[in-house]
Amino acid sequence: MESNIILKEIEPGYSVVYNKLSQETILTHSNLSNLPESKLNELFDFEINPEKFDARKYFTTIVINTTESCNLRCKYCSRYKENYDSKKTISEELLNTIIEKASKYSILIQERIIIQFHGGEPLLKFDLIKNAIFKNKNQNHLLDYRIQTNATLLNDDILEFCKEHNIHLGISIDGPPKLNAVTRQFSDGSPIDSIVKMNLEKIKSILPKHNISCLCVLSSANVHHAEDVLDYVYSNNIDDVSILPLYPDFSNCITDDNHLIPRTNEMVDFSSKVFDIWLNELEKGREISIPNFQIWFWNLLGKNANFIINNTSCGVAQSMLFVDSNGEIYPCGPFSYEGKFTMGNIKDSEIQELKESVIFNDFENRNVKNVEECKECVLQGICLGGCPANSYLKTKDIFQKDPFCEYWFGIISHIVKRIIEKPEICEMIPDYSIRL
Repeated sequence: MESNIILKEIEPGYSVVYNKLSQETILTHSNLSNLPESKLNELFDFEINPEKFDARKYFTTIVINTTESCNLRCKYCSRYKENYDSKKTISEELLNTIIEKASKYSILIQERIIIQFHGGEPLLKFDLIKNAIFKNKNQNHLLDYRIQTNATLLNDDILEFCKEHNIHLGISIDGPPKLNAVTRQFSDGSPIDSIVKMNLEKIKSILPKHNISCLCVLSSANVHHAEDVLDYVYSNNIDDVSILPLYPDFSNCITDDNHLIPRTNEMVDFSSKVFDIWLNELEKGREISIPNFQIWFWNLLGKNANFIINNTSCGVAQSMLFVDSNGEIYPCGPFSYEGKFTMGNIKDSEIQELKESVIFNDFENRNVKNVEECKECVLQGICLGGCPANSYLKTKDIFQKDPFCEYWFGIISHIVKRIIEKPEICEMIPDYSIRL
């Protein structure tokens, strides 16, 4: 009979036990390798009966590809596949349709919906965004707006509008100027450092801290500078930081500059240092969010509390949708390059109907139980099989494990060790991030 228990010592003195039936995980210093399975099963013999939480119940984030145009030419950006096509810009009519349908959906489910304007550089079409928000501002109060921007086009008028309408800004920046300049420049090759520095000062003076976050791409330019990256971000009044590792040929980039792609062990080391710095700040009482790490804690604690969580850490196609500039709906941005993953078109689809789509059901079934190489992994309840976009772009099959599993296993193992050493850190983890 196949065992329901997976036991692994990730390092001497650090053991993880996973129950495939209950999907619970136990972390311990103890050596349990000599215990029979019946005794191991007893470790999980307790009941938790909270009010059932289901993260998959509703779509709560809608990312809109506002435009493919961009005024930068970042060396790692996947958008070059579309040649930064200015023709791929959403129409005013379509943008209004998305917001109107999202508004109706939020009333139907009585939950807040995040509308995130993405690109390209969405602020190239700020007038379009502003007009859509104005037109729909009286529909209801259950929509939250976010703009992901490279910060070069910001001015006082835009920032005051964001402040007035409680719009969150996500700033794409890879660290202090000397690091940021390696990978990010204007389309004519000129540096962006002085204007980004100036605009970060404006952001600090106008927007409240809780409406600012940062997205940092991890490349060979900054992989050895974890402290510098975090110090610079924190010094600019940003307490919510997401890290996007630069994987070769996977979902977040397709680049000819192979020297920009760091080695796996370097990325694990960077992320481990960031985690330890973050933990130290939390222990000092500072409220800082790093959603990469928070998600893994929530997966661990949520499963152990008998919650129903997303089948993938990011909630792709389950709590999150991506709407392209032509209205086609996809699980997330990387899948928009593959037409067969469309879930319908927002022009003739209601959002609540999308959970009946074939694509939704495919991603509903994409869990570690159905990913062959993940079935015997002791950390499956935390990483949830990694990124399905990575899997598809490498293997053309979402039911394969993330080909960058080595990174996931490395950083999650580091986090597991820290929890075993100090279990009380689970109580310090923020239960909120702007980006989630």
